[in-house]
Amino acid sequence: MSHLRVHVPHPEYLFAMKCHAVRMGEEFQDFEDIKVLVRAIGIETLDEAETILKRYYALDRYPARAQYVLEELLVS
Repeated sequence: MSHLRVHVPHPEYLFAMKCHAVRMGEEFQDFEDIKVLVRAIGIETLDEAETILKRYYALDRYPARAQYVLEELLVS
């Protein structure tokens, strides 16, 4: 019998963490990770994204670059 327990965070929490720590540049995968999470969660608007984000952190704690990434993904 194994005593190993594996906890997997909810995709919305992963999304919030990625947005909170987003790094820009070709050497980082954060933009692509956020894009995958947006699709997986089914986020279609900035309002939906912000509703999820503020469940985990105050919106003013997210870096401005997170807003830029979300605008690029969700505003057409």
